[in-house]
Amino acid sequence: MDYKEIRSRIDEMVKEMAIMEEKLADVITNAIYESAQENPNKPRRISKNIVVIHFSDLIGNPWNYEYYDWEKSAEVVLGFLKGKPAGKWKELLQGKLKSSKKNVVTFEKSIRNGWFINKYTIPVNRLFIEKIVEKL
Repeated sequence: MDYKEIRSRIDEMVKEMAIMEEKLADVITNAIYESAQENPNKPRRISKNIVVIHFSDLIGNPWNYEYYDWEKSAEVVLGFLKGKPAGKWKELLQGKLKSSKKNVVTFEKSIRNGWFINKYTIPVNRLFIEKIVEKL
């Protein structure tokens, strides 16, 4: 084999790897959204911006909306995974589970406002992350 043949094979393999990485990301994204549909305590929506959550569910848990609405949690999780290699997504989620406290897994989000950066911690239900990891 000469240099050009080797180089062309490597280029083909890189393209194939990118396609497979994209397919893996799609499969994991689908697993995340399927898990979001399995929410046992799904909040009841009254209007676009108003939901009903049982008070008993709030006791001892965060009062953030993302914690109760797993569809919003899915967006938070995908935001965390975005830009990272899809092959390591399961490991990243398992690492988040190990660093969690009780039934809360926290994700950080930074929002830049000019020169000032606001950092927010967003709690996500541990059960939701466990269901995602189970499906993977």
